[in-house]
Amino acid sequence: MRLVRYLITLLLLLPSLGWAEQNLRILLTNDDGYQSPGLQTLRTALINAGHDVFVVAPATQQSGASASVTGSGVEVTAYPNQVWAVHGRPADAVRVGLGNIMYNDPPDLVVSGANFGQNTGRDVNISGTVGAAVTAFHLGVPAIAVSVEIKLDELDRGFPSTVGAFKGAASLLVRLINNMQLQDMTAVLNVNYPARLPLDVRGVRWSSLSSHSIFANRYNINAEGKYVPEFQAPHRNARAQDAESLVDGFVTLTFLDGDMSVTTRRGQKYMDKHLLDRAYEPVAKPAKKVEAPVAKEDTPSPPPKPSVLNERKPVEPVIQLPETRAEIREEPVSTRQNAPPPVEQVEEETGEPAEAKKKPDSWLRRMFNPGSWGN
Repeated sequence: MRLVRYLITLLLLLPSLGWAEQNLRILLTNDDGYQSPGLQTLRTALINAGHDVFVVAPATQQSGASASVTGSGVEVTAYPNQVWAVHGRPADAVRVGLGNIMYNDPPDLVVSGANFGQNTGRDVNISGTVGAAVTAFHLGVPAIAVSVEIKLDELDRGFPSTVGAFKGAASLLVRLINNMQLQDMTAVLNVNYPARLPLDVRGVRWSSLSSHSIFANRYNINAEGKYVPEFQAPHRNARAQDAESLVDGFVTLTFLDGDMSVTTRRGQKYMDKHLLDRAYEPVAKPAKKVEAPVAKEDTPSPPPKPSVLNERKPVEPVIQLPETRAEIREEPVSTRQNAPPPVEQVEEETGEPAEAKKKPDSWLRRMFNPGSWGN
């Protein structure tokens, strides 16, 4: 009896321990190349956790490519053990993986990383790691982007702290996958792991994007005459932002959807009124013009219109209906052929009162109406 209770308790605890999770088909990519140590570390950890991993990654280093694609086409090289090298950008690799290699049996999840360097703050806009994950998300597949911090003072030594933190980042990724619900992934999960050993990591923080960028505002000229970007470190102790929390030793989690639109700003009401309203007059309304009959007195009368052969004068309407159907059809036809042009109706359509009713074009309408640009 005790053994049965022990087994039941063990079965109840398996989901919380992550052992009862279903194995997933995972497309693994990055922007550092398919042979990078960060990707290889993630691949080993995911396979050891029981997941079916397909590596479709760029053949060479593609950092800073964002979500750009190669319009001229890419070459793909296949290797053993479900590995493909795409001679293009990270977004190319994701598109080839989802649209060709895994098209008939698509993956459950796309993982991009682990990147050699953090992707926080403003740098997510240029990151190839994040760009690959956002591309997968826009194509309808849940995605996670994983990056590991680099310390600028380790530049001359090859960033040993970053290399040592790859295993900790891989273990954290496996825990996240085992405890997450894919149907709840309504955005890309951007994970940044500090360049520390697991015991030195201070915790995990949900954070927003920082206003910081690792790239400074200027370039330095090196000995070869090239302009090299200058790097800068973020400020510390900003709990709500990812770049600063990462420097403080925390793992940061941020949801991204690739939508760069923002909420209502202060100047939106002004733009709604002055630019988007087609009935708005951008300048003061002119003084009321003189009535049309008075204005036409000083202008020369138009030349007489040429006479029309067989012009029929208007006749009084006949109340009595015609006796035959032929007369019903013939009378309107002859009237239309010989009747004078509707002069009064043309004057009403082209006269000045009709122009006053027309709404002036707005700035937005002129932008999308090239025929009005010359007016």
